[in-house]
Amino acid sequence: MSHVDMAFDNSGWQFSLPHLTVLDASPPEVVEAAAAAGFGFAGIRLIPTMPGEAQHPMLDRSPMMRRTLALMAETGVRVLDIEALWLRPDSDPRHYLKELEAAGMLGARCVQVISADPDESRVADTLAAFCEAARPFGLDMSFEFMLISQIRTFDAALRIVRATGMPNAKLTIGSLHCFRCHTP
Repeated sequence: MSHVDMAFDNSGWQFSLPHLTVLDASPPEVVEAAAAAGFGFAGIRLIPTMPGEAQHPMLDRSPMMRRTLALMAETGVRVLDIEALWLRPDSDPRHYLKELEAAGMLGARCVQVISADPDESRVADTLAAFCEAARPFGLDMSFEFMLISQIRTFDAALRIVRATGMPNAKLTIGSLHCFRCHTP
């Protein structure tokens, strides 16, 4: 396993199996694997991020969505986050409404957001627009800095999240990315 995500809630620390760790698995298989390994949460990849990556048929109450929801009910595994939305200069939340709706149906807490745009001001504006679009679905937009993105420092990521002025704009701090980015 490449990594595990953690979340803290009223019952204490909960561990999540990120979809990226089992990238070849379908969302129902991720839920099954998380349950078998004793995880309380799973991350689900609703938004393709790599060239040539196919989108899982999880939109519009598809059979795969229904199967995933049934497995979640059966196993008690919840969805922590949705992988991963890359913000580009031309990103428009209207093009992702079905993905946001699907994330809401899954009960996800947040959508992971990464920047492919080096312009901090534009990134903050784009992130704010996505926060507004995500609000009706009960989603946070959790911005993450990383070495392979255009926003590579904690300070820059924090400036962007604060600049949105949105209560559902959050900052993800990944220990691997902190190490890779030499975060003090």
